[in-house]
Amino acid sequence: MLEFDRTVLSSQGATLPEGYPVVAQLSPEPEEHSNEISRHTYRRGGEPVMLVVRLEGGADKRYYRDLKQFGGRWLSDPPSGFVPPLYNTDALSDGAFLDEPVFYVETELEADALMKRGVLAITFGSPSAYPRFKEYGLKGRTVIALGSHSEAGNKHACDIHSEYGDLAGWIVSCTIQSPFGQTKPGYRVLDWISDMGSTPYLRDQLLRTCWPNHSVPERRDMDNPVELAPMAPEYRFRVTRPHRGMPKPKRSWVVDGILPATGTAILFGEGGVGKSFIASEIAFAIQNGTDFGGRNTAQGDAVYFAVEDGDGLLLRTLESLDRDPALQSYGILSREFDLSRTSKDTDLLIDDLTEQYSGRQIRLLVVDTLQMALGSAEESSSTDATAIMRNCNRISERLGCLVLVVHHTGKDASRGHRGSSAFHGAATTMLKMEGDETLATVTIEKQKHGPRGLQLALHLEFNADDRTCRAIIDAEWSLGSAQDKNNAKSVVETAILSILDQNFTTTGYLTMPRSEIREHMNTLSCFSGKGEEAVKSQVNRAIDSLRERGEITATRTDLTLVNRGSGDPTS
Repeated sequence: MLEFDRTVLSSQGATLPEGYPVVAQLSPEPEEHSNEISRHTYRRGGEPVMLVVRLEGGADKRYYRDLKQFGGRWLSDPPSGFVPPLYNTDALSDGAFLDEPVFYVETELEADALMKRGVLAITFGSPSAYPRFKEYGLKGRTVIALGSHSEAGNKHACDIHSEYGDLAGWIVSCTIQSPFGQTKPGYRVLDWISDMGSTPYLRDQLLRTCWPNHSVPERRDMDNPVELAPMAPEYRFRVTRPHRGMPKPKRSWVVDGILPATGTAILFGEGGVGKSFIASEIAFAIQNGTDFGGRNTAQGDAVYFAVEDGDGLLLRTLESLDRDPALQSYGILSREFDLSRTSKDTDLLIDDLTEQYSGRQIRLLVVDTLQMALGSAEESSSTDATAIMRNCNRISERLGCLVLVVHHTGKDASRGHRGSSAFHGAATTMLKMEGDETLATVTIEKQKHGPRGLQLALHLEFNADDRTCRAIIDAEWSLGSAQDKNNAKSVVETAILSILDQNFTTTGYLTMPRSEIREHMNTLSCFSGKGEEAVKSQVNRAIDSLRERGEITATRTDLTLVNRGSGDPTS
């Protein structure tokens, strides 16, 4: 037989509901269900009074201790006069927590997760229960009502604020925000904890998130007037107004001036030119914090996703470790991967890497190759290509790293990479690799936040059994002959300029509709047997290249030849 500890209950400002006896008989908890997921026991003064069993399919089953004399049973229905207890009641009365702010969350799972990390968190058994507990251990406390990033979560926070505004010493309501920037609807406290990983001082991080620019006050004497902190409104689209003197955002690089810290970069070239070898060297440099081609790197974890040749990558990596005892290896993934818009692989990858690299910073994720990660997508489809790039950028945003995708050129390498021009348009950086084992070059073909045209010279070194084992850098990143190569025109670019020149000679107009140009392009022998999407993709890339060099101007409907004497288009 057990008795309730009325001293503990009194210190919490609560009393047992009328009709409850002092004496209660313990009984075993109900047996586990076959489809049970988890169970949470609510206690009052150390005595279990309610049990919530979570079942598969989102259902739950509630049991209540029958505290009437000689009861000793768990019931499926609440006893007469039963009042749901506050979750983590004992923690509220713990002297070590008396000056701690109380985080009022929506669910028991969230309260458990925060308590395990040293954050005082409570919740009620149901959303409608909280008005009954105005005096239950919260008087004079600092209360932060914390809801998920959703309409329901915001309402929960606001309701708590309105109910306890005349009770708590200080109170503020807010919805949880992602540490990685834009917060999507439905973002929960559990998502925030997962994203933060094992960050030290999680309590302080949470306070800064929920109550920026406010210091946490101590427990207040309620004889003084109540001061209410302003409620934090929720905006899905928050407008920033730049002003003079505002700190300017800094460019961050994982390889200084070459590869940005976030976004999606594409390294493309012909098969066998050595793309995987150079990607491996980049991963080694970042993992070990060494320079790459004379450029500093931001040290952190690198992960190489070998979708195409996992055994080959593992062999080369082990050979590199044998050559250099001080070398630290990057992580290797080797399995099927699907980046298409219908696949869940992107979310699974983010979750798995977040857990495995908890408390560490992934700087680089290599996906080798794009062709093997397409799934059901068509690389020539702009819709599929855009979806793939969005998934890559999502990985970058959630993990805070650069995604480097290894890709191939088509049969004619001069036409650029395979597939839709959407890959080129959405990429932050484009690196083109060409040459052979005796001399190869990597050229920056596109760079959103830095100069184009930089070039890295290298060659591939073979071992005794004539297997390529690593890439050797011969010269650091420099313009070198890259400028001249960058200005060289492809067959398609030359054809476009020729059509515009001929039109000017015939009509006297430098401007020509895109539709007419496309009709002329379809007659070229280099497009023989090509599909409409492939032709359109190559023509668009050629137009972009000519426009970037200032040889034409372009609108959605027309192209205009630039007067090479004045630099301005004329008609």
